[in-house]
Amino acid sequence: MPDSAHSYSRFKAFLSGLSPEEKKEGNAKEHAESVRQHGLFVEGFKRNHCYICEMPLDSFDESKSCVHWLLAPRGFRKAHFRSVYERFTYFNIEAYLRWVANLDRPLGNINDLADEMDSNKLIDYTITYKNLEWSFSCSESDFHGHPRTFAGVNPHYHFQMRIDRKPFIRFSDYHVPFTEYDLLILESKRDPGASFQHRIAFGDGMESALSNLSPEQIIEHSTPTTDESKGIFQFETIVEAKPGETISGDQLAALIKESKEKDVSLTSLLQKLDANVSTVISPGPGVPEIAHRSKRKR
Repeated sequence: MPDSAHSYSRFKAFLSGLSPEEKKEGNAKEHAESVRQHGLFVEGFKRNHCYICEMPLDSFDESKSCVHWLLAPRGFRKAHFRSVYERFTYFNIEAYLRWVANLDRPLGNINDLADEMDSNKLIDYTITYKNLEWSFSCSESDFHGHPRTFAGVNPHYHFQMRIDRKPFIRFSDYHVPFTEYDLLILESKRDPGASFQHRIAFGDGMESALSNLSPEQIIEHSTPTTDESKGIFQFETIVEAKPGETISGDQLAALIKESKEKDVSLTSLLQKLDANVSTVISPGPGVPEIAHRSKRKR
């Protein structure tokens, strides 16, 4: 059994010994801290200011490694990534990039859909922000470390970064080591009997959207886009007249007009028809494809 599994077993036993009141208090403190940190992040980002290192987001100082370097400030090079992951845990980096992505376009910039990830990977998702793209990957063998190797002998993940769709950091460039904290959280995700769940507040992606939001909520709160290539959700709706009845073309034309005037989805208005309406919801073309380490069709 790996050391991380032993550590997790002790951690799990510790959590099991806490009272419901202690667990509730701990969760409340964690949430309050997440809200505080995210508030500082948002306030700083709007001013082009990094709340961590207190420098402009477009600045680079080699002596002050910071996760905002992944926004590609002038002077940042591939070799500098080592300084970033040596200071910040995997979950630190993931949370920061998720926050950045959701400032620009909530949910739609993060493809962490279980149906689209490689089934052989523990971690396999892609995050985008403007012209930047970041991808994370970890297989079962990466998680346990590769025996008889040098760079990948310890538990690790792989990271890819693209700028303007061009490779900047490749998956093969680094075997990024997990910290003890990372391994505890990852072990809990692998444990079906875990007594707690790790969630990045304000960092939800498409998996959370399609798993936790009802179809009615998605349809109700979606608005049309003039550029289909940027759509977060795609609706495929079938309208069938009830037996012995027909659907008026004038009714459909009126609903299409109402959709444009009110800037609401046509799908939400079709519910007004006295007909059988069914809708299939899927990720839209604006959701980035996961950049797999090995090619895999969407």
